[in-house]
Amino acid sequence: MPAGRPRSHRDDYPSSEEEENSRFPPPPAYATTDEDNMVIGKRNYADKNIGLLPLNGHPNEGSHVLVEEDPAEIEVAERCGLFCWKPEFMQKLRNMKVFLLVFIITGMSQGMYYSYWNMTLSSIEKRLQIPSRTTGMITAINDVSHMAVVLLVAHFCSKGHRPRWLAVGSLIVGIAILTFATPELFANKWDVGGLTSVSTNSSQPRIDKEICLTAADKKATEEKCDAESQAIRNDIMWPIILLATAQILLGIGTTAPIVLALPFIDDNVHVKNTPIYFAIGLCGRIIGPLIGVFLGAACLSTFVDLSKPNILQNDPRWMGAWWLGYLVIGTLVCVTSTLYLFFPRSLSPQTARQRIRVPTVEGNDKQIKYEAKDDLKSKLSSMPKDLKRLFVNKVFMCRLFNDCIDMLVVSGYFNFSSKYMEFHFRMSPAQAGRASGLSSILAMGAGAAVGGFLIRIFKIQPKGVALGILISSFLTAICYFFLMMVTCDSRVMQKTWTSEGMIQVNNPCTDDCNCFGKSFSPVCDERTGVNYYSPCHAGCTGSFVSNQNGTIGPGAKYYTNCRCLGNMTAPGWVAPPPVAPPTVFSGLIRVTKSFLIGSDDESAVGPDGPTVKRGYCAGGCDGFWTYVAISASFKFIGMLPFSGNQMLSFRLVDPDLKSLSKGIQTMAASLFAFIPGPIIMGALIDSTCKLWNTVSCGAKGACLVYDLDAFRQKMHLYVGVIKTVACLMDIYVYFKVRSMKFERPSMKEEEDEAEADDALGQLSKAGSIRDLTQ
Repeated sequence: MPAGRPRSHRDDYPSSEEEENSRFPPPPAYATTDEDNMVIGKRNYADKNIGLLPLNGHPNEGSHVLVEEDPAEIEVAERCGLFCWKPEFMQKLRNMKVFLLVFIITGMSQGMYYSYWNMTLSSIEKRLQIPSRTTGMITAINDVSHMAVVLLVAHFCSKGHRPRWLAVGSLIVGIAILTFATPELFANKWDVGGLTSVSTNSSQPRIDKEICLTAADKKATEEKCDAESQAIRNDIMWPIILLATAQILLGIGTTAPIVLALPFIDDNVHVKNTPIYFAIGLCGRIIGPLIGVFLGAACLSTFVDLSKPNILQNDPRWMGAWWLGYLVIGTLVCVTSTLYLFFPRSLSPQTARQRIRVPTVEGNDKQIKYEAKDDLKSKLSSMPKDLKRLFVNKVFMCRLFNDCIDMLVVSGYFNFSSKYMEFHFRMSPAQAGRASGLSSILAMGAGAAVGGFLIRIFKIQPKGVALGILISSFLTAICYFFLMMVTCDSRVMQKTWTSEGMIQVNNPCTDDCNCFGKSFSPVCDERTGVNYYSPCHAGCTGSFVSNQNGTIGPGAKYYTNCRCLGNMTAPGWVAPPPVAPPTVFSGLIRVTKSFLIGSDDESAVGPDGPTVKRGYCAGGCDGFWTYVAISASFKFIGMLPFSGNQMLSFRLVDPDLKSLSKGIQTMAASLFAFIPGPIIMGALIDSTCKLWNTVSCGAKGACLVYDLDAFRQKMHLYVGVIKTVACLMDIYVYFKVRSMKFERPSMKEEEDEAEADDALGQLSKAGSIRDLTQ
């Protein structure tokens, strides 16, 4: 060392390259554990990027050799761009924050579908005249196809170019969503009933098809069960097949984002930042369902054929343009899916060094460049061993069972929550979708965000996360039971029942009215608060329309001379004296209040007999906001441990099994939750139906009237009991992970090495230890 030069820390180390390399000898030829392999495969041993890799390329099998990485190949393979086009300006976007932004954008566009599907579910049932059990089966087909491919995607695609697989999967999702709009092309024209002109001359009378017709008018509107009506019913099968096909494609396409996205993020960020990335990713993707709620409200507020009929949105005959939103969402998903194509297979330098290596066997100067990628045979042979490693992990299996129980609740309750609000709180489909969607999305997004930041700030470990999951499950179960007590007044339909407990709409009073085949168009006897299936079933023979000022024109529609109200058919019934007739002026009729409503003690009887109003009777319901507040509370509480739950699931397995474990979780959730969940809930809802619609030769269509008390009790008792079972499994997990830490041993060693390198760098700059201390 030259005189006068300060001693450097570099003087303490050998100067020759051979001596320097000798400090990192290859490991002894003895069997190593999976944890050892994991550590060796990840560590960067020197400035020359020297590491260890098994001879067969698999991190868990075979002997290890000393390898030297090729920085040039890493630089080319890990650049941003599309295939061979990788311009320099795009390399500024090669970081995890940009990927997270793309993940949020694509998730937003795909997330719009889920809220939109839930909002349009009841409209699809009514449009295609199918029961809730059928829509539940259609929904479950998604998870059948997802389950069929999830293990293949998790095992093979996780070891390939994950961003490209994300692009392919997202594109398939876009095509599937576009397919959802096609059933409207095959469906029959939606008939709202109403007036049908018998002559083009305005001076000729018009026949109202909804009222009780005389014998002379029956011939003009009588419907026969012939081959043509049967063919119309058979045409419904094509829309159902198209919906099922769309669900199959959707299940295949969503597999890649579900299985590959979160493990990709987890592999490319530090463990302390993982909960923040998970929380931000979920909150950003929740914006999509939020937009889907507003899109659904706009589409359902537009009539199905884009016309403007003279009926209100809360009229049972209203049919919104349910198909329109699928065209918008599908196009958006197809466009945003291409963003994934510009990312390399890895965004972390450490992960990149693991993928491209040059093996250098000791004693052999010949270097053979290759990419560390298993061939198909080795992947297939390793899959059974990897599955066994997961299945013998008791804590992971318990957590897996718990996730299936939670998803059973989600798949059943959330798919039909909008329909429940629509029927129970007497809302239009757009109003119900807005109320259900906004309360769910905002509460869940806030819960996930708050939970993720709490884990980051307080550095909560698995023990705290497991305790949080247990508490949130317990509180959520209690909230479900509380929702059973939030009631509304039930609508009273014609007080005639069959022996099976169903509503009997036909009665001897209307035998000569030709009411069979009439469309469901409820009318209200405002004196008694009883609703009737249609004006025909109330025995009405006349009608007129009154606006808010009481003049005839667009507005509320009334039916007159209704001879089958209440006990009017009972022997000895005598009609009350008529009230004052309507006042005639300026060619219009101003209808008096007594003519329309009558008094509290007598029926609404005008000069042409008793009168009813179109639409359901108004009923009081003060429990809507209570229901929304409770449901939003348990959704917020339930999402608090979301980020921690994802981290815990990854920590319970070895690092190389994260994608496969995610695939096992999604497959099990599909098989035991998402497939049976909608079907079970649909069957429970159908069991509460009291009046089915009849289509084409008396075939059963969609449900028209539910027993709301039974609907409420069965729906919330079912999910409450299931959530209680989940609490028991959470207790077991809590006691098993009490001593676990999120930081793996390899991560701790890497942090120690980084701190040592920083200290050495400071020594080098200072020149000597004495200078550094001074």
